[in-house]
Amino acid sequence: MPDVVGMEQDRARDEIEDKRLRFRPVSRAGDCETGKVLGTAPRAGTSVRIGTPIAVVVCGPTQVPDLAGMH
Repeated sequence: MPDVVGMEQDRARDEIEDKRLRFRPVSRAGDCETGKVLGTAPRAGTSVRIGTPIAVVVCGPTQVPDLAGMH
């Protein structure tokens, strides 16, 4: 698992997908630079199998689904 903490989301995606892993972004609001990677699960340096989904915590606004019209 590559170390992508501190990278921009697009670069992190490239690094992860180049290792034949699955990129799964998770948005986290806070006092941080939007689009920067804050952490991953599993952590950098961990041995993982090809195709493993990697949760990538990215600084950004929390997305709320549009529930208009739902009853």
